Amino acid sequence: MMQPARPAAEATPSERRECEHAQEEPRRFIASNGVVHVRVQCLNCGGLVRVVKKAELRCDPDQLAEWDEVLRLSYWRRQQDERQAQYEAQREQQSAEWRAQYDGYMNSTAWWQKRERVMARDGYQCQAVLDGRCDGRAAQVHHLSYAHLGKEPLWELMAVCVPCHDAITAMDRARRGG
Repeated sequence: MMQPARPAAEATPSERRECEHAQEEPRRFIASNGVVHVRVQCLNCGGLVRVVKKAELRCDPDQLAEWDEVLRLSYWRRQQDERQAQYEAQREQQSAEWRAQYDGYMNSTAWWQKRERVMARDGYQCQAVLDGRCDGRAAQVHHLSYAHLGKEPLWELMAVCVPCHDAITAMDRARRGG
């Protein structure tokens, strides 16, 4: 059974993306063809609440404040910034969770057994052999992919020396932009 939604007054800003238009005011809007319209603008978000028909007008449109496009754009920019911050916080949390899983696996018996099999398969020799860096003696195992972390096939792993592993890691991070 679904729980009833909280009233808008109790909703947090991140939960309530749409403005309730609690404060509104009629504004003069000049269309691109020069025709003057009266629109009701929300004073919080700057959005269009409704268009006032000429028959409903109770005042001279020239006496009204002009439509404030900056108000509307700044509200939506704030909304966009908030969504971006939420996205970044979510990504940071996911990254931290992934890192905790990775660190746990790297310290497990299963990893150390798999690592030893890869080192023995590769004869404890660096498989990367990057020019000018390689010292030849494998001391680490490099993941070609993390798609199968914890259940990776041995062909996704290779023995590498520390200088080559550092260089490969730096290249991978530069490619990913981080």
